[in-house]
Amino acid sequence: MSWRFVPAEGLYPDELRYGQFRPEWVEANNALTIAITQELPRVDLVTGIAWGAPYPRAIAWATKFGAALVLVAPDGTPLDHEQRRELRLLIRNALATPGMSDKPFPAAIQAFGYSERQAKTIAVTEESLANCYGSLCGAIDVGMKVKRWLVSNDPGICLGCTANHAQSWVPIDQPFASGAMVPADHVGCRCDAVHGLKPR
Repeated sequence: MSWRFVPAEGLYPDELRYGQFRPEWVEANNALTIAITQELPRVDLVTGIAWGAPYPRAIAWATKFGAALVLVAPDGTPLDHEQRRELRLLIRNALATPGMSDKPFPAAIQAFGYSERQAKTIAVTEESLANCYGSLCGAIDVGMKVKRWLVSNDPGICLGCTANHAQSWVPIDQPFASGAMVPADHVGCRCDAVHGLKPR
């Protein structure tokens, strides 16, 4: 089963959007990334990272913004501040642990009290948001000017993601056609983005 067909079950807003671009996102992400990179000295932010290795910019994003869009606690009540803080820490630690992005990540969230289906939904959505926003902040930090939406290989790509891809290149600080700054545009979205100095 594709991630995209896992029901949201009211865990997130229908559209996963943090709003318009805010420069403080980049500042916060860069400051945290420097500290996290010191914890992971083998990571090279310039040439890339080894497959399966933690991605410092994603960890930084999750440290600051993880679980920010999760609406409900495991019992279905609104997620309160303390629960969000604990879930954010769990997500951050999962992304910082090699090999946690597969089965162990959803299992850790399930231990928080969510069902198996809900845990899978949260895991893939939070990992996508952290990776894509972390990459966006990194791209802006090194002077990239444009970005392009890349649709995933999943079946049944939604209309919003299709429209974003059809745009080709857009300015890096502007939202795509659907209103999203980066993938994920919706729960379970597995699209990605690429950045550049100018349209290619």
